[in-house]
Amino acid sequence: MKNLIQCHAKTASSLLARLKIVDWVMLLLPSFPPKNIGKNAFKKQQGAAAIEFAFVFPIFFMIFYGIITYGLIFVAQQSITLAAAEGARAALRFTSSDADRDTNAKNAATGTSSAAYWLSPHLTFTSALATCPYNSAANAGVRCYRVTVEYPYQQYPLVPLLLGSLMNVVVPDSLKSTAIIQID
Repeated sequence: MKNLIQCHAKTASSLLARLKIVDWVMLLLPSFPPKNIGKNAFKKQQGAAAIEFAFVFPIFFMIFYGIITYGLIFVAQQSITLAAAEGARAALRFTSSDADRDTNAKNAATGTSSAAYWLSPHLTFTSALATCPYNSAANAGVRCYRVTVEYPYQQYPLVPLLLGSLMNVVVPDSLKSTAIIQID
């Protein structure tokens, strides 16, 4: 048995000695370029990547453009919502005069410390004292203060609309938020 193992070891080592490492690699890997394809086959493939890129790039660009556009719309809507809520809260600040309420609410909603200040040149602010939407006979004297902040997105888009009037279908006309707070 010992002689048989030694014999196989000698045979294996002599076989390895005859074959170089490069030969082993060539045996294990498929040949490249394939031997059955002529040299002109690769010349026929030149430019295929450019054509594939021309087909795929517009699709990927539109997806990326949509992500950026709707991301900015969501950020602007969130800022406007926060500005309306801050304006409604500011209407409660240490005042009993309705004119002071309006001033406080407007400064908080569209002023320099507002969350929507980056949109402020185009923001529309409206406020009003009104009866509360939940008003009933039990709470007849209760008043609420309503603050509305609006941004005309159609006139001032945050990202230029690439496809012109076709994009008007998928973007909002305006971004608007209303906050109501009970005063009395």
